[in-house]
Amino acid sequence: MSVASSKIPPSAVGNILASVPGRPRHARIAWRAPPRTGATCRPMPRTSLAAGGVIVPPPGYLLRALELCRERGMLLVMTRGFLHVTSHVSDPLPAAAGLAVLDVIEEDHLVARAAERGDHLMRRLRELQDEHEQVGEVRGRGLRVGLELVCDRDTREPADTLGAAVTEECLRCGLSMNIVRSGQNANCLRMAPPLSVSEDEIDTAVEILDVALRTSVARTNAPSTAT
Repeated sequence: MSVASSKIPPSAVGNILASVPGRPRHARIAWRAPPRTGATCRPMPRTSLAAGGVIVPPPGYLLRALELCRERGMLLVMTRGFLHVTSHVSDPLPAAAGLAVLDVIEEDHLVARAAERGDHLMRRLRELQDEHEQVGEVRGRGLRVGLELVCDRDTREPADTLGAAVTEECLRCGLSMNIVRSGQNANCLRMAPPLSVSEDEIDTAVEILDVALRTSVARTNAPSTAT
């Protein structure tokens, strides 16, 4: 990990930047104190950037962010991002529902289950990667996983057309997939199955994805019959 502001003394107010190696545009933590006041702020990083193509920080990244915050007397807030523009911000009903969900997560050991099922999903998708040159990368954490489709593994040229075709074919076969758009590209299949998913259901989904890839690639490479 590289920390661009490592020379800034703990008491100084300014920019702090911790970039993910090899992905300077994605999954970075950066914050700046408000001008004039000199007051510190609260950085709010994400554990993974789903909208950017399921970009996951490397091990130790968030721990380093926490260390930087503590050096400056700042709070580190983990969040997916929340806009305070809804009429239900202080509503006790969704608050009670949220507490009930947390109880279920704890009582049913869903965190551990997500890790186990996530490992199984990643393993099956990497097997798929070995079979398909068009699968450029499989990445993720827990049960939120991204599969990036490329035209060529060396150039990593995004396979946008193939991504759309695979998505359509998966849906035709009974598997709902989601393509993530990152800038001008739309070539990452985002997967986030429920915490209750079984290994058999994961295997079925991967088998459908395998067939959809083979079918879509064959159609893409088929010679045109237009006259």
